[in-house]
Amino acid sequence: MASISTTAGSLDVQGLVSQLMTIERQPLTASQSRLSSYNSQLSDLGNLKSQLSTLQTKARALTTLDFVNIYKSTSSDTTVLSGTAGADASAGVYQINVTKLATSEQKVFDLRDGGSAITDKAAAIAGLNGSFSITVGGTTTAIDLGASDVSLDTLRQKINAADIGVNATIVSSQGNYKLVLASEDSGSANAFSFATPIPVLGQSATAVSESKTATDAELTINGVAITASSNTITDAISGISLSLSKLGSANLTVARDESSIIQKVQDFVDQFNTVKNLTGSLRSGSLKGDASLLSIQQRLTSVLTKPVSGYDPTTDYAYLSQIGISIQKDGTLKLDQSAFKKAMNDNLDNVSKLFGNTNNDGFGDRFVSQVTDLLGTTGILETRTATVNIKIKDEELNQDRIQERLDNKEASYLRQYSALDAALTEIQRTSSYLQSLLG
Repeated sequence: MASISTTAGSLDVQGLVSQLMTIERQPLTASQSRLSSYNSQLSDLGNLKSQLSTLQTKARALTTLDFVNIYKSTSSDTTVLSGTAGADASAGVYQINVTKLATSEQKVFDLRDGGSAITDKAAAIAGLNGSFSITVGGTTTAIDLGASDVSLDTLRQKINAADIGVNATIVSSQGNYKLVLASEDSGSANAFSFATPIPVLGQSATAVSESKTATDAELTINGVAITASSNTITDAISGISLSLSKLGSANLTVARDESSIIQKVQDFVDQFNTVKNLTGSLRSGSLKGDASLLSIQQRLTSVLTKPVSGYDPTTDYAYLSQIGISIQKDGTLKLDQSAFKKAMNDNLDNVSKLFGNTNNDGFGDRFVSQVTDLLGTTGILETRTATVNIKIKDEELNQDRIQERLDNKEASYLRQYSALDAALTEIQRTSSYLQSLLG
């Protein structure tokens, strides 16, 4: 008897639809690739703006007189004293002899009324109540303890809360507690005394020996006598801050800090090169062929080509190349530190004004101005950034439209192939039934 055969049967609906959707999603994949590229461009533009801002900061640092007025001080004996030089310092050697250090007033109390030691800082002390007064710098302040007895720790808190220039602390020795009062600032002008004493607290011989009287620092600078209330002295030598450590003599040598000045220039050169190299790499990377990058390079390089007004290039320094900063073949800058140091020694004022001057046409001035334009709201970078942001927004909207179409398409495929699968399944059942009849 003849037989009926068929290949009809269940379909892998999900597999079929998945393969079809892979093809359908190609426009979305292309859009995602474009969006990723735009986001990379946006990130790279942000990095370029940041590097330009840093270049502006480095250039601005060269436009003031403080740029070349950097000094360093060296002490012949740092155990006696040290010094910090500011922009107003003058080069020279200062012979300093320290004969007395400034000290703070200190008073120590360790006994209660009757001469017994204090063994519990938190326990109330009989008679420690009422009020007392402390005089600091001619001003007397009353401190009220209240009618009830208070502890040594409460007394400490009350004194500190008064904020009168006296700090109170508690120290412990062999189970006994002491109240230590000390001036916040050293010097005789900051000494303190009691207009009325602290109730029932006294001093042992040890506490008296631990107490100190406020004193002023005494020293001579090149033979001139100086008195100061602090061991940090800022007004004895113009532009120099002295820190006294112990009695003795030392020479303080103040000289222009050429290495720090040169480092500022090197920092500027390095940052210029960072921007130059970054624009070059972006032109061959995410922003390939972008004309705005070439414009930035040209504008920054053009700053270097015009001499500073007021200086004759044949007799003065009018170009950076004359003081050791030259343009290399690849467009980067190079600093010849030896040539720059020689230029500083020959004509420091000219070197300084080559970067910043009252005409605002120093090379530092120009870079500050040029970068300000580049980073401005109507500048090249903001305009370019706005363009990329528009592309990102458009691409995101495009992806939403594509995704909506894909969702509809996938639903349609699922309906069609599910219906086909159902029909094929029915054919399979019919075929099996007929085979059984004919068998």
